[in-house]
Amino acid sequence: MSEERSIGAFVLGFAVGGLVGAVLGLLLAPVSGEEARQKVRESATKISEETEEKSQVIRERAGAAVEEQRARLEEAIAEGREAAAAKASELRERLEKEKGKFTAQARTEAE
Repeated sequence: MSEERSIGAFVLGFAVGGLVGAVLGLLLAPVSGEEARQKVRESATKISEETEEKSQVIRERAGAAVEEQRARLEEAIAEGREAAAAKASELRERLEKEKGKFTAQARTEAE
């Protein structure tokens, strides 16, 4: 979750920084007001599109990472269940052997 937040913060910082840089560059350039406004609009549109593309790539990567971790977790759970079942079977066998020994000893003592 914190990784997603840091990725989101990066994308937001990238977008804001790019927009501020573009606006300042255009405002400080020696061009007419209408030209500057047009360039600001174009830059804002370009930065918005680039930010959307980058955020889409980040979402896809994050989704792939989540799926990979989910698969690993499911595999670990399956392995844990198998190990628990094997141990339970082993313990049942030992219990049956001990019950058999106890029963035989009780019969011997009863005679």
